[in-house]
Amino acid sequence: MNMRFLFALVILLVWLVTDTSTGVNGTWVEPVCKHEVIKASEPIEVLPHPTPPTDDFKNDSKRLSDNRSWIKFKYRNIIHDVANRYDLDPQLIYATIMTESHGREYVYRFEPHLGEGSYCMGQILLSTARRLGFTGRPQQLFAPEICIDMIGRYHRLMLDTHGKLTAVQLARAYNTGSPYKRSRYGHINSFNDWLNETI
Repeated sequence: MNMRFLFALVILLVWLVTDTSTGVNGTWVEPVCKHEVIKASEPIEVLPHPTPPTDDFKNDSKRLSDNRSWIKFKYRNIIHDVANRYDLDPQLIYATIMTESHGREYVYRFEPHLGEGSYCMGQILLSTARRLGFTGRPQQLFAPEICIDMIGRYHRLMLDTHGKLTAVQLARAYNTGSPYKRSRYGHINSFNDWLNETI
């Protein structure tokens, strides 16, 4: 097996074991199987399940005239809301999600060159999420509402910091931290494929 894979697996297992053994405010909780009742001095926070897709805006004239692929994505309502909140193109958010994780909600990847992991559909580093104002537990980043909001916040931060940027520059910034650095090989091609995808 690849040593990097083994290292990432060990880190993930340590993270899971240490994180599941603490409850709210550091209260220690005995690890249990999922059918046992946990008793602690304070209630334990339950992470939300992914929001089921709904078609709240199926009669929206913008959606009816938009033939880009974001409108068929299961979290299109969240993308729509976040795009409106941060004045972004919803297809930009969709292309970011698909480039980073192919739309898989529970993706975790340890980044050995950075010494930390990236979470969720957006493959967001915890340090980046903190910089964007996230104060929750790392596992909360897997919630689609939080993850997609972090993607929108990051793109908005880049636009507010650097001024008018193209979608490709925003993809570079998302991958490297700067719209002017070179992305990893294949990143921009993949992003452009998703950005230009139609239904």
